[in-house]
Amino acid sequence: MRDIIRELLPKRFSIGTGFAVNSKDARSTQLDLVLYDELLNTPLSLIGDVSAFPIECIYGAVEVKSWLDKDRLEEASKTIGQLRKFKEHKRYYRPTKLVQDGSGNLFEVPTNPADEKDDLVIPLAPRNYVFAFNTKWKLSTLTAKLRKASDNYGAFFHGVLVLKKEWFVTQLATRPGEPKQFRAKEGNVMLDFAKKLSKTPSLTPCIQRT
Repeated sequence: MRDIIRELLPKRFSIGTGFAVNSKDARSTQLDLVLYDELLNTPLSLIGDVSAFPIECIYGAVEVKSWLDKDRLEEASKTIGQLRKFKEHKRYYRPTKLVQDGSGNLFEVPTNPADEKDDLVIPLAPRNYVFAFNTKWKLSTLTAKLRKASDNYGAFFHGVLVLKKEWFVTQLATRPGEPKQFRAKEGNVMLDFAKKLSKTPSLTPCIQRT
């Protein structure tokens, strides 16, 4: 799975495994695969291949399940819901630019001079995916259970792929209070997964606050 995703990701992203951490010293449960921005940020190595990833550098996470059932879906949903809450504490240094005065001296100013803060919060949650090899459920059952899991745990499923069934289910954005909506596709699931995964979020270029 790691090798497949590596081929799909833009070059600025890398893959690891470990825990998400935020500025409030909170730590997530262990994430199977972490897709992180390696251009501006570096994870903190712990033991072996396990790392701690500042929430600011995480683009997405993938929960990998050989068999998707009630327990495995609940486990993945809790992890996803927890990770989404970390977006409330994503902090960055505000980007600056070099300006030259009349004497030729260079100095840094905020890219938006009207804002005097030296940092900002971009409350964009990481993209979350579930990759399962098989399940006994019908497609309609899977969709219903994803809707329930989203309500119960605050999870948002950017993509749920069941390889053996050739299913790819995505959750659609809805307004608060509206019923959760999902779109299900059958066939060409790896192509759909690749398209979804390769869409890089639009972020203001800034540096993680440590």
